[in-house]
Amino acid sequence: MLSSKSVSSKAKKLKANYASAVKTSSSTHEPSVTLMPIVFAIKILRLVAIPKPLGGVLVIGSNEVIYLNQSVPPCGISLNSCYDNFTKFPLKDLKHLSMTLDAGAAEWIGSNHVALGTMDGRLFILTLLTDSSETVRSLDIEHVFDTSIAYCMNLCSPGRLFIGSRLGDSQLLEFIVEKEEIKESSPEPKKAKVEEKINADEDDLELYGEQIIEQVIVASGHTVNGSICVLQRTVRPDIITSSLYLIVSRTRSSLILELGEDMVELEEPLFLSDEPTVAAGELADGGLAVQVTSLRVALVAEEKQLQQIDLDSNFPVVAASIVDPYVALLTQNGRLMLFHLVLNPTVHLQEIDISNTAFAEKTVHHRAPLTALSIYRDMSGLM
Repeated sequence: MLSSKSVSSKAKKLKANYASAVKTSSSTHEPSVTLMPIVFAIKILRLVAIPKPLGGVLVIGSNEVIYLNQSVPPCGISLNSCYDNFTKFPLKDLKHLSMTLDAGAAEWIGSNHVALGTMDGRLFILTLLTDSSETVRSLDIEHVFDTSIAYCMNLCSPGRLFIGSRLGDSQLLEFIVEKEEIKESSPEPKKAKVEEKINADEDDLELYGEQIIEQVIVASGHTVNGSICVLQRTVRPDIITSSLYLIVSRTRSSLILELGEDMVELEEPLFLSDEPTVAAGELADGGLAVQVTSLRVALVAEEKQLQQIDLDSNFPVVAASIVDPYVALLTQNGRLMLFHLVLNPTVHLQEIDISNTAFAEKTVHHRAPLTALSIYRDMSGLM
C-alpha cells in the first residue's frame, strides 16, 4: 500500500515533468504567425486571388468588396447602407445598388474582371480599374443579366463560364470581353415639327372598337421569377404545330376531316373511309401520312394517295405502331407484319421479310402468339 505522502510526491513529480515537456515542445515548435495590417470587415465570405501582373487579393463580404495589395493602397466598394457610420475604411459608395453577396459565388474571368452571382439569380461583373502603370485604383460593378441562382462558378475555358445551380438548371455561358470605346458624338439635329395632328380618340376607336374589354391583371412570383399574368375566362392554347387531317374511327368505317378555319369532311378519296382505322401517323418527318385500317394501309402526300396496300392476311389488324421510317402491324392471330419506307426510285412502303430473323426464331420457339407491339426509336444516341 502507498501512503498519502508518497502519492502526493509522485503527483507533484508528474506535474513538473508535464510542465517541462509542454515548455520544451512549445519552445521547439514555435508557430509562425503573420499579422495583416488591414482589419477585415465583420463577415467575410471568400477571398479571390488576383493573378499577375495585378496581383493581390479580392476580399468579398456580404455588404462590401475590398481589393488588397501590399504594394498599393487598398480600395473597395460598399453595396448597401449597412456600412454607414460603421467603418472609416475608404469604400466607394454604391449603396444605391441595394444588394448583398450572401450565399453567392465569385470567379475570376480575366481581363481585370470578376463574375459575381447573387442569391436572387443576378449576374454582376466587377471591374478592377487600373491606371497607366497597371495599378488597381478603384473598383466598379455592373449588372449584366439574370441567370439561374448560382451555387458555384467555374471558368471552364477562356470565354466560357459555368454556373452551377441549386435547382438543377445550371448554365454554360459564352462571353466576350470587349473594351468600350468612347467616341465624340455630334449633337443630334433637331427634328422638324410635324404640323399634322393625330386624333387619338379616332385611332383608339378604329383599333379597339367602341366597346372596352375589361381584363384582370395580377402580379405573381418573386424577384427574377416574377411575372404579370392576364386572367382569361376561356382556354387559349398556344398552337406550336398543326395537322392537316383528322381521322375519326367508327365501328365499321372512318370519318376523314380536313382541318382549316373550319373542320369539314374531306370529299377527295385520299384515305380509306369504308373500314375502321386502327392507327394513323406520319413518316418522312411529317411529309407523308399513313393510315392503317383493319385490312389495308394507305400512304398519302400532298393531297394525293401514293400507295394502297391490301394486307395478305385472313385476320384483321388489331394494333399498329408507326415510327419513322417503320410501320409495324399486329393481326388478330398474333402475326407481326413490318413495313419500311423507301424513297427511291419511288416513294412507297415495302414489307420486310422477318421469317428468317432471330425475332421469328424466338417467336416460333416459344409458340405463343403476340398480343401487343410498340416500336421504340432511341433519340439519345446511347444504343
